[in-house]
Amino acid sequence: MEIAANVPSNSSSNLVDQVRHAAAGIETAHEKLKASISVNNNDAVKHLVVQQTSMVPVILAQQIKLLDSLEKKFADVFTSACHAEIEEIATVSKHVQQTMEAIAINVQPQASNDLFQAITRLNLLQQRISGKMMKFRM
Repeated sequence: MEIAANVPSNSSSNLVDQVRHAAAGIETAHEKLKASISVNNNDAVKHLVVQQTSMVPVILAQQIKLLDSLEKKFADVFTSACHAEIEEIATVSKHVQQTMEAIAINVQPQASNDLFQAITRLNLLQQRISGKMMKFRM
């Protein structure tokens, strides 16, 4: 097992990897959630969550692409300017994954509201990163 030297566990590249991992987990959770829907059980909440979260993996894929691009282009400037936002994207992504997995097991109406707020938060964070980095493109 190789240990990366000089790469702190909360480095931006590590955080982007955490987002990648969460995105893969979200796709898996989304498939499990779809499979858990039963017409007989009247799983309206699950069905709504499946519909509303189908774009989350796409949103995260776009964010990962953006983060990778900015990290390559701006390196340390990007890392220092947007570290908090990258960290929050990783945290929100993990939360979305855990919430979707929990909904697949046991429907929690509040959990669906949490997901919708998390999706909004992911979009806001992407906008904030884009806004910060616009200053450095000149």
